[in-house]
Amino acid sequence: MFMGGRDTYDYEKLTAEEVDSVHLAFDKGLKRIENVSPKLAANLRPQREAYVKWAGIAKATFPETKSFSYPAVAGGLGADWITPELYKYSTSPAAAAATQSFTDYNGLTAEYTTFDLTLTAGTVRYVAGNGTYGYKGCGTSEKHSFVVIAQDGLVEIGTTPKVNMMKFTTDLQSKYNYIAMNPVLNQTDEDFRAIYQYNTPGMIPMDHNVGTTIKVLPTVSGTSTLVPLGMVFYEYQFITSMPRIDAGEA
Repeated sequence: MFMGGRDTYDYEKLTAEEVDSVHLAFDKGLKRIENVSPKLAANLRPQREAYVKWAGIAKATFPETKSFSYPAVAGGLGADWITPELYKYSTSPAAAAATQSFTDYNGLTAEYTTFDLTLTAGTVRYVAGNGTYGYKGCGTSEKHSFVVIAQDGLVEIGTTPKVNMMKFTTDLQSKYNYIAMNPVLNQTDEDFRAIYQYNTPGMIPMDHNVGTTIKVLPTVSGTSTLVPLGMVFYEYQFITSMPRIDAGEA
């Protein structure tokens, strides 16, 4: 796990029903991944119980005590795999607001959200953060979120790998330098599919209290589909307030 300068986390033990809900969310997402890449799913599967622990940490981190279910119900907590909408939850993040979903991912409008990242060789880009501020989960009352990227959960899909170095820092700690990526990264992890897995220093937690920065240093220019695999824990109202969801339900 990448602690990023944190010494401890608060933790609240989940009930058996809550554990089942987190397991269900994890298993359903993992099954979809397994349909595409059995090798990638096999790498992620051992982190299943760790995500139950992270759910307990998220529950203790959010200001109000609520319970997990899957799918989430009004007044409760939800858990699901990271999607562009859950990751880039605000189309207009602001340092002075509780919506600090800063990132360089393309397509950051209410109508168009992707995990595409336009890269220029030798120029730093941000999977999390923007060079001035780190990425935080949503800090709005009743809409809190907590992102946890899986260990080795940054995956390039459908495009050839362009990143050889990454750097992981937080508001609390920035002492570590860039780390080199897998030396055989240019070899796909799955037969007949372009799937390339980047290494990370551990699971990467991103709550609403501490900003996290993930820098990538590309050696090749172009647009890459760089997907952060992992889970998001959130309060029910977090999703219902999203621009795209609001537009669809209006």
